[in-house]
Amino acid sequence: MLLAKRTARERGILQKAERRRKARIDEAAADVYVRVKARAAAQQAIRDAEEDVGEALRRLLAEKLTLKESAELCALTVSEVRKLSRRPLQGNGNGPAG
Repeated sequence: MLLAKRTARERGILQKAERRRKARIDEAAADVYVRVKARAAAQQAIRDAEEDVGEALRRLLAEKLTLKESAELCALTVSEVRKLSRRPLQGNGNGPAG
């Protein structure tokens, strides 16, 4: 009888431990899901900001500033100005880069 009680108690302890483990796994999986969504939103915000910066840089270049002058004025490198000022290939209706 004592052995049966001890076995049942041990089984109950194991079941509780397994439930706690499953809860930790579920919580971690939910955290991953939330953080992946947050990362995607942050990446989209970066793309949007870069598009806005590019549009402003194109306005500077339309005023006949050189890449170097635009870079110095905006505390960017020439390669950053070149990259950011390219027209996007898709997404905002501006058509292909050119």
